[in-house]
Amino acid sequence: MSPQSRDLEAKNRTIAAIFRISSLLTQQVGLDEILRSILISAEKELGFSASCLFLINDDREHLDCRMVRGFGEENESKAYRRPFHMHRHDCIETMAVKNGEVIYFEDSKNDSRATSIDHRITEKLKRGQIVYAPLTVKGKIIGCMGVNRPREGARISKSEIEAFTIFANQASIIIENSRSHEQLMAERNLNRSILESSPSGILTLDKKGIITAVNPEAARILRVDPDGILSMKIEEAEKNHRGLRVFGDIFRDHSSRTREADYAGEDGRQHSVEITVSPLKGEGGAEAGTLFLFKDQTEKKRIGEQIQRMSKLAAVGQLAAGISHEIRNPMMGIAATMELINDGMEPDHPQRRLLTKSMEEIGRVDHVIGELLSLAQPREMNPEPTDANRLIGDVAEFLSGLCRKKNIELVLDCNPRLPLVSMDRKAMREVVINVALNAIQSMMAKGAGTLTIATATLEQRLYSMEPGSARITIEDTGEGIPPEIRDRIFDPFFTTRPDGTGLGLYNCHRIIEAHNGAIFMEEGPVRGTRVHILLPATSTRGIS
Repeated sequence: MSPQSRDLEAKNRTIAAIFRISSLLTQQVGLDEILRSILISAEKELGFSASCLFLINDDREHLDCRMVRGFGEENESKAYRRPFHMHRHDCIETMAVKNGEVIYFEDSKNDSRATSIDHRITEKLKRGQIVYAPLTVKGKIIGCMGVNRPREGARISKSEIEAFTIFANQASIIIENSRSHEQLMAERNLNRSILESSPSGILTLDKKGIITAVNPEAARILRVDPDGILSMKIEEAEKNHRGLRVFGDIFRDHSSRTREADYAGEDGRQHSVEITVSPLKGEGGAEAGTLFLFKDQTEKKRIGEQIQRMSKLAAVGQLAAGISHEIRNPMMGIAATMELINDGMEPDHPQRRLLTKSMEEIGRVDHVIGELLSLAQPREMNPEPTDANRLIGDVAEFLSGLCRKKNIELVLDCNPRLPLVSMDRKAMREVVINVALNAIQSMMAKGAGTLTIATATLEQRLYSMEPGSARITIEDTGEGIPPEIRDRIFDPFFTTRPDGTGLGLYNCHRIIEAHNGAIFMEEGPVRGTRVHILLPATSTRGIS
């Protein structure tokens, strides 16, 4: 074959090889698969017997063997394990990278340029004719590629070396593109992992207010389906999801950066979140949107309120104990004196009626003092495993007549799989009736309403109560409790009724506390009030 024919054949093979590896640019395959395909093309299309490919390590000091073929499995394994040091190892591979030049050894065993390292490698791998070309992308060397042909094979021509150099340049572009794609995917996976693993809720909006990201914790806190709100404008999303209204308000008010916010969730319960707002930066540092980082503070806030309430009630109880004794003794002395005066009067004496009325009021004061004394004394409980559903049924029978009289519909919604609860049945009956009577009282002004008493199993930790605990909910459709007095509702002597003592709900709180439970109230889904009583379970299932 003439030299011209060999050159033409080499060019054709090069074009075929470049075409084959260029198709890798459009394929979603890993870097190792791309490197393997490049070496296979170098061997098949360019006519070499073995090949290898090295890439500079991220530390810029080592040259890693990333792919090698044709030198035997044992030798190839050693090559992967032993990278070259760019400064300590003087060999054809490091020379090609440092000098940025193509190096050809016609006889790798006897070439005068071969170093001691080259001789050892040639001896182990049985190398013959070798060519190494640097892998260069935009003037930056990223590694080198080498090919081998047996010593007894056809001599590697100048045109073949040029063809291999062109092939190596195209391979460089494909390798760098694959590495950039892998790096981009790694960054995306890292970002996704951060989003999915973050203990805080993360929600992002672009500059137009379109939702661009919602992580799992944000979806849990807000109780939304991320796929249902992604790419939706915040104004539209907040129409169907009440929790998102807080973020819409902050987005529209750019002066707000960090705040606590309360909102009624989809389940009607009050929720509290602490939100930190910051601008979302895009390429070049330009503002691309808004980042909301938030935490669910509902449980923390409720526990804090409960602890504060318990501390306040304990102080009130101690104060009440001291004051009660000081008042009761002189009151009893006054009552005894008035009885003596009353006994000495004629039956029809005009002042006798006033004395009798005064003694009745003293009796009322004595009753209040008795309740005051009970504030400082722990109430003795006699708990036993009880089906709360039966307790609710008993309470419903007691309330049914009053509800009919007041035009109030009584609805029971009891979970048949409710766990048994260790409770003092008499005390807990008192609690449910007291709360229910308050609910009925709140609806009387409207002349009608609905009283719902429901039981359920707690699905998530709430007020330090573990999942699986029992929950009793008393809900009314009354006027609701104004926000400004909601925090005082369990305080002793606080009442909105002219004839109330303000000790009913306080005693309910004490009874629940003695059961190691929790009681709290919140706004109902349509005004009104919900009171939740949480009690620890003693078994997995109640009596149906």
